[in-house]
Amino acid sequence: MAINTDTSKDEMTDEIPLDTPVQTQEEDDEVDALLDELKEPTQQEAAVQKLKESTLKLGSALQNVSTDIDSKLGVSQKARNVDTNLGISATVGSFLGKLQIRQRAYDVANSEAVKSISDTVNDTLEKTGVKSAVVDGTQKIKSLDDEHKISSSTADVIAGGVEWVANGLNSVVGKSKDQED
Repeated sequence: MAINTDTSKDEMTDEIPLDTPVQTQEEDDEVDALLDELKEPTQQEAAVQKLKESTLKLGSALQNVSTDIDSKLGVSQKARNVDTNLGISATVGSFLGKLQIRQRAYDVANSEAVKSISDTVNDTLEKTGVKSAVVDGTQKIKSLDDEHKISSSTADVIAGGVEWVANGLNSVVGKSKDQED
């Protein structure tokens, strides 16, 4: 095979693009999404996820138990009958509406007196060094946790306990792990 030396450099480079291709935002987003999928969760993120999942299982188990009890004893229907006969919901709703608690609390929270007190307390905390001591203490606690993984370990243990309780509750009402979902 012989190399053709008659061709100019310009002719050779016409076939090969020298500029990098321009990527669209969509392509960048796709690459970022793929990279995010590859990213391993931190120990703390994994512990929090495990805690969330076990909490959901506990909620489901509590729902199963309460549904089972209600179906056996008819508590909800009895409560509705009492409410209908005595008009408790209507009376309480009307009474709370007349009190206007939400509006009054909102008015107090946004009053000038509360704002003034808040500013005074904040200034006092700043001047006495309490605020900086709290910030410093918080930073030390975070460093201790980073070093010893206390929050992650605690979340894992709590998640295990919550899951154990959920499994126990489900076994009481005869729901297996497969029946939960």
